[in-house]
Amino acid sequence: MQKASAGQDLRAVVSAVAITLSLQILCSLAMTAPPVLAPVAGPALGMEPSRMGLLVALSYLSGVPSGLVCGGLLARFGTVRVCQLASLLSGLGLLGYASVGLAAAYSVPAGLLVMLLLLSAVVTGAGLGLNAPASSQLLFKASPPRMRAFIFSVKQTGVPAGGSLGGLLIPALLLWWRWEVALVLLAALVSVHSLFLVMARNERLQSPPRIAAKFSLRGFFAPVMLVVRHRPILEMAIVSFLMMVTQTCLTAFFVSYLKLELGMSLASAGLLFALTQAAGVVGRVLWGMSADRWFAPRLQLAMLGVCAGLSSLGVAAFAADWPVAAMVLVSALIGSTAVGWNGVMLSEVARLAPEGEVGTVTGGTQMFTFGGAVIGPILFAIVVGATDSYATCFALASIPALAVGARLLLRPAPAAPKRESGLLNAQP
Repeated sequence: MQKASAGQDLRAVVSAVAITLSLQILCSLAMTAPPVLAPVAGPALGMEPSRMGLLVALSYLSGVPSGLVCGGLLARFGTVRVCQLASLLSGLGLLGYASVGLAAAYSVPAGLLVMLLLLSAVVTGAGLGLNAPASSQLLFKASPPRMRAFIFSVKQTGVPAGGSLGGLLIPALLLWWRWEVALVLLAALVSVHSLFLVMARNERLQSPPRIAAKFSLRGFFAPVMLVVRHRPILEMAIVSFLMMVTQTCLTAFFVSYLKLELGMSLASAGLLFALTQAAGVVGRVLWGMSADRWFAPRLQLAMLGVCAGLSSLGVAAFAADWPVAAMVLVSALIGSTAVGWNGVMLSEVARLAPEGEVGTVTGGTQMFTFGGAVIGPILFAIVVGATDSYATCFALASIPALAVGARLLLRPAPAAPKRESGLLNAQP
């Protein structure tokens, strides 16, 4: 009986990781599609490629309310079904982008095209906003305490992994099909994930649906107010905001910079972008292990901020005559730092959270993180429009990351609240 129970536990863990990691990868892939396709889709739609970054900002903005209402959806429908909804919305968003390209070919009025673009960005962002709360609840239910931190870290690698997949897969699809057809194929891939979830019958993963609590405006903003009332947590939330500004400059404008300003082919630019995201996968695991074993999380974040800022300056200095090896090195460095900081930041937020409030505080911090993802692309799109230079964007993107490094190095770490039990005290 004990062996049977252990086998069921293992199957539950494997199923939960498979569901959440694949969902994270596909949601990230859907978010990556517009900036990767910007050099070819933007001109086809009569848009400056830099403005495609505004769609990324809108997606993150729409992810804020969907994330805040996710608790009610989880209570009513259960975790697996909400994961299904997240993947379906991501697929519908990609399909919406494809429909814009097809409609443009038939001389549809520009105003309608803009509305379709905005709606597609909103739908994609809504899927992203549901992903994190649903995935966290599913993993927390299935994973044993001694492996929980590692399992959550594995799931978080899905963000840069999805970006890397987009950087490789989308240019490859464009070798055979138009960009609209490529988006349809990606939409089908993302939507198939929801069919996979139909087979998730493991009882350990099922949250029984129940009647959701009544909505209130005070409850809607409660996670954010909890963050604001605790200054050390608010500091980490601001860190996430600033680092996300730097990260979104990389994700939204790197491909356009390499192709339009440096004259690279889309395939080469996509390959370097994929490298940055792959380095982010390695970084998220490596920096998490480092913060556990060698450096305090705060010091680790400070070093990541300094390295991300310096590597962003390195990207700004790219030139067509640079050696390929140098570009690869700088791309790997900015990917591992500007994309790899998230897990360490979340662990520090959890350390500072009041007892029993880790999930609530993490949800409130996500509001600041998404805020950086909204502000970053808007700010840098304005800069490109004013200066006609993507390099200037990357030079400016170094400032928030360097500010994070300076702040955390110059200010001592606050004490963590005492806890008697719970996830944070579970030994690996």
